[in-house]
Amino acid sequence: NCLSPSAPQPLTLSISAFRRASRLRISEPRSFSSSASQPPGSSAAHPLLPYCYCVSSWFRVPEEGMHEFELLSRASGFLVKGAKGPGPHIVASAHVIHPFHYPQYYPREEYEWLYYLSEDHIKTAFEVRAVDGSVLLSKDLRKDVFRHPARDFAVLHFEDFEEVAEGLRELGRGPNLVELEVDETRLKGANTDFVGHFLVSGDNPQQIQVPQIVSGQVLGLTADRQAAFASTEILLEMGMCGGPVLDPQGSCVGATEGIVSKGGPEPLRGCAALIPARVISQFLVEVEKQWV
Repeated sequence: NCLSPSAPQPLTLSISAFRRASRLRISEPRSFSSSASQPPGSSAAHPLLPYCYCVSSWFRVPEEGMHEFELLSRASGFLVKGAKGPGPHIVASAHVIHPFHYPQYYPREEYEWLYYLSEDHIKTAFEVRAVDGSVLLSKDLRKDVFRHPARDFAVLHFEDFEEVAEGLRELGRGPNLVELEVDETRLKGANTDFVGHFLVSGDNPQQIQVPQIVSGQVLGLTADRQAAFASTEILLEMGMCGGPVLDPQGSCVGATEGIVSKGGPEPLRGCAALIPARVISQFLVEVEKQWV
């Protein structure tokens, strides 16, 4: 598989408390630093800014003496109207929510400590960030997470969407729900905007995320129509995974899954990989069956 997350989240978290309390041998995660204080494509006045939402995952290991939640990872996400269930669906990267299910992104020999975690150790939160990366709103999400069996995305839900919607309206940031464009005949060659966040962690264990919009063009779909590729004006950075890919009409044609690695086919190296909206829509139908 040549797909890998956009510079896969290195999980730059503070694990000092875990190390002090744990009897387990864990290794230091790689850190990521960036000299860019503002990423290309960022704009406080961009009309797509209100669609920039974040999802974060947090962990604690009380059986090892770690009783307070610490940051695990962050990425982008978006809202989709649901036909049934507790408000809209939140679509985000599964490798950010439950990274221990993705050894192809986080090798066990390098992230040994990560594989002591399970779903029971994790909580997730929905976040809205200002253009400087500061958190404007943060709400914990429901415990249940629905992971797609093959593609790298998950579906989450709010505990109380009306409370979140009121907060978003006060901020002038929505709630903005995308429409999924499942007609793939218009996908090839379509001009798109990749909406998400640029992740600037550096020495900050809380990982600052700055809203970012990157223009691109869809090159085509894979033979099984489970993935698509697009060229982008700049290489997508950490934090963009899970964000919506919007066409000129504002419809969502997919979600950012990552970039094609250096080991992928030469014409596609560095291109963005996206999950088509049809795949997302089909999975949402399955998720909603569980809310009956």
